[in-house]
Amino acid sequence: NQSFENQFGLKSLNLSGNIENFEIIDTNSHPYIRIEPITQKGKTELPYKLPTLKNLETITSLDITVEPLGQPFDCESLLQFPNLKNLNLTGNITNVNCLSEFLNLERLGIRYAPNLENFPSLNSWKNLKSFIGWNIDEITGKSLNTELNQLTKVKELDYSSVSKLRSSIWFTTEYGIPFTNWETKNAKIATKAYKTALKEISKAKTENEVKTSIVKLVEIINKLPNIETVERE
Repeated sequence: NQSFENQFGLKSLNLSGNIENFEIIDTNSHPYIRIEPITQKGKTELPYKLPTLKNLETITSLDITVEPLGQPFDCESLLQFPNLKNLNLTGNITNVNCLSEFLNLERLGIRYAPNLENFPSLNSWKNLKSFIGWNIDEITGKSLNTELNQLTKVKELDYSSVSKLRSSIWFTTEYGIPFTNWETKNAKIATKAYKTALKEISKAKTENEVKTSIVKLVEIINKLPNIETVERE
């Protein structure tokens, strides 16, 4: 997916899938790169590292998107782009302390990030003009909100905000609920049953109590109309 700035160069480029299969032969411009790699589903300690993308080391704008509940994206693999001025990261990210090395950074956005432990201070970026933190780890988010308020007192910023601070539980019980694409009525019934089961399981003392909660959830799902086999599974 690409658009052309003019006859001399590329304005933006979107890459998705197996990023290691892409080879950038040449670029006569500094395109805005958006990357959405295929990563592992579910919890894994092994982070995803972006492969070396030759001929893109001079880019100044980059967006990275991964699943909030999937394999974490290793921010250290971004250091191959030392000239970044605009950076947006969406999803589960790790090694966030490396972001302090982008000394030219002007705009930074962090979204749907469940863990921001060791995130740099906003004062790390002397040229910062805008910071967006949205649906992010509430512990780090509170600190970032305080820093942002202090920063606005000493310098003028473009639109910036830290909002929708979320607990780790929210990401698994709200964001991670698997019924969002179901028909509205079915989604409401399934979501209510799902949350009820989670509460019961969290209080369970025995394996049999857990099993009982799961069986009740499955029975409710099985009685819903127009449920496809894939959805049922």
